[in-house]
Amino acid sequence: MIVFLLIITSTALEISKEKQLLNDDSTSLIDYYRKYKPDNINQKQYLELENVKIFLEPREQLQLNVEIEIVNVGEERLSKLFFTLFHEFEVNKIETNGEKLNFLQNGDMVEIQLNHELEKGQRVSLSFDYDGLQTNLYFGNQQAVYLPSHFPWIPSINVAPAFDIVSNQNGLHRISHKYLKETKYQLTINYNNKIYTNLDKQGGNTWSGYSSSGVTVMSGMLNEKKYEDMTFIYPVTWEDAIHGFGKFEAYINRVYGDLSNGFTTLAVEKPKNIYFLPTTNISDSLIGESSFVDHGSLIIGIPIYVEPNRDYFNYFLAELTYELVPAYTTKDLAYEKQQYEFNSLFNHVYAQLINKQLSLDDDSDYLESFIEHKLTISSKVDSVLEELRAWLKTDEAYNSHHPVYEEWYNLVREGKGWDELNTLLKKHISM
Repeated sequence: MIVFLLIITSTALEISKEKQLLNDDSTSLIDYYRKYKPDNINQKQYLELENVKIFLEPREQLQLNVEIEIVNVGEERLSKLFFTLFHEFEVNKIETNGEKLNFLQNGDMVEIQLNHELEKGQRVSLSFDYDGLQTNLYFGNQQAVYLPSHFPWIPSINVAPAFDIVSNQNGLHRISHKYLKETKYQLTINYNNKIYTNLDKQGGNTWSGYSSSGVTVMSGMLNEKKYEDMTFIYPVTWEDAIHGFGKFEAYINRVYGDLSNGFTTLAVEKPKNIYFLPTTNISDSLIGESSFVDHGSLIIGIPIYVEPNRDYFNYFLAELTYELVPAYTTKDLAYEKQQYEFNSLFNHVYAQLINKQLSLDDDSDYLESFIEHKLTISSKVDSVLEELRAWLKTDEAYNSHHPVYEEWYNLVREGKGWDELNTLLKKHISM
């Protein structure tokens, strides 16, 4: 979690959420997901989305009607379909071609009983009518909207919860529900405030287009400034403090360059829009939870209870690297709980390396803190840590383009584990 120098009562977006029923912080979500035992978590279904039409109306709480066209691309006939929808939304009805369908909503899971089996290659259109959303981590009301594509505010065919509890310290981890295949979306919003979205404006209150990262919708008391080829969007209360975009743009370009040149398997797009939004809370104890990539946009979450002073861009960049690296490398990989710590170790090591190459004053000690407090220790992990410490003492370890990092990242992408990493480190240390 990024911590700034000046603590005040609130930010503009936080003020604007006053009519939403807010939890004090993410503690209630942590308690909820500690107890959450989802049914059908291992349910196998092979579906694709073809068209998604969204009607969204922010009132005191969010009102939605979403039409989704689904294709069965698996071998089996399906009599039931399973979706993830954040549990604070209450589903009122689900229909297909005007016929109501029976459904069961249990936590983040929605199970739908079809009237007819869905054959291989067959399509079905589903209409979801639902409302709600109370958490202050995501919101949609008459004053402000924050609905990013990784959050299951649209029914998701990724049958996994919205959050999970991970690491030794039981931190709250956001599971990405981006749909990564190119799909046609249409968005209609009954709302008078300015909208930021990854779709194209069509006129009136309608946006549409093809996306391979789902749909993001944001609005609120925000200002924007353009610097060189980047646009910065931020809360209006930052106006007197925000400056120094040149340094920040240079930093983003360096991080982008390191990631895009260092990993041939990683598709990195240079951000054109950078959002600073109050979207993390005091109970967000995990590093790497605040920032997300949405094609040409980068969303940087800041704690809802702080604002920066005029030295903002001078002091938080080293900490931000630990948020940006996972945003690009692992956030959108298929989620496996047992891989979280393995992936996080890679992200911590590589973020620390980038900071050294950028000559940033990195006194966070995030890597050692992660190892000491959040990593589940075993004989395999101990062996890896011994090899890792030996590797980090070598001259080659300071080269972010050294093959060891791409090979390690490939292990991450392939879902490999500690034995393979141990072998990899031993190989490079002995060379």
